[in-house]
Amino acid sequence: SAKGLIEGASGATGREYVVTGWGNMASVRDRDWNYMVRFEEPAGTERLFDLRNDPYELKDVASSHADRVKEGRRRLEALTGQELGTKLPDGPLDDTMAPCRAYYGAPRASRQEQASGFV
Repeated sequence: SAKGLIEGASGATGREYVVTGWGNMASVRDRDWNYMVRFEEPAGTERLFDLRNDPYELKDVASSHADRVKEGRRRLEALTGQELGTKLPDGPLDDTMAPCRAYYGAPRASRQEQASGFV
């Protein structure tokens, strides 16, 4: 259960990785790696951090771990259903409840929306 996972209960299971996004950035994070990219303009923006050896994410190791960068990109593209470098839809993805750029393009975002990271 989610509660067991949060509390660290033995035998609790969770997701293999999690995808988060803010502004035009996205992160695909698992236990050992954090892949980050500007999803609409990925060229030259892919970064990778080795969380086992660099928990504070101070050293980008993307250039020496091309396989991990490729895996992060693949996971993100699988979620969005399209290659990186294209605009994401403004609403939910397919039949999920997950917002995908929920407030993208809104003419005037409220301060609360801006603070939420959905703008």
